[in-house]
Amino acid sequence: RQSAMRDDAALRRLLLDLCFGSGGWPALDDADWAALSRMAGQHRLQPLLHHRMAGQDVPTAVRTAWLNAHRRSAQRVLMMEAVLRDVQGLLGETGVRHAFLKGAWHPALRPMRDIDVLVDSEQLLAAWDALLAAGFTRMDGGAIDLDHARREMKHMPVLLSPRDGVSVELHERLIGDAP
Repeated sequence: RQSAMRDDAALRRLLLDLCFGSGGWPALDDADWAALSRMAGQHRLQPLLHHRMAGQDVPTAVRTAWLNAHRRSAQRVLMMEAVLRDVQGLLGETGVRHAFLKGAWHPALRPMRDIDVLVDSEQLLAAWDALLAAGFTRMDGGAIDLDHARREMKHMPVLLSPRDGVSVELHERLIGDAP
């Protein structure tokens, strides 16, 4: 079949159309499908496309890649939910006021890389200490000074959960600028 796509800009537009369910279906050749799938993978959109494209004419290799990405995403979500419950319990036990950020309506469709937690700035170090005491470890191995992180970074150094190494970021503000 003749391909309607010939450049990355056209593929990006098609990717957006597929994610939002708008637009028609141009004819794609195998190279375009492969490029579209790679682009979707770079933006972690393959699970969403698997969901949105059910029943559509998608090449078997692409459909399989999207299905596998959806399964991996669902497995990661289950792991992240367990870590989220761990963090919720630890911070709740220590009385740290907090809120989880960037929640997704259906996380298996848009995979999250980490768990972001907004913490009351006066309780940030108590939250940090509670997680370390529970077995969370610093991804940076202690290289980043905590005072520097509070002044210059949008979150404290990344902590890794003892449960499968899920990344947790403690934020004391919503934007990168220091208070």
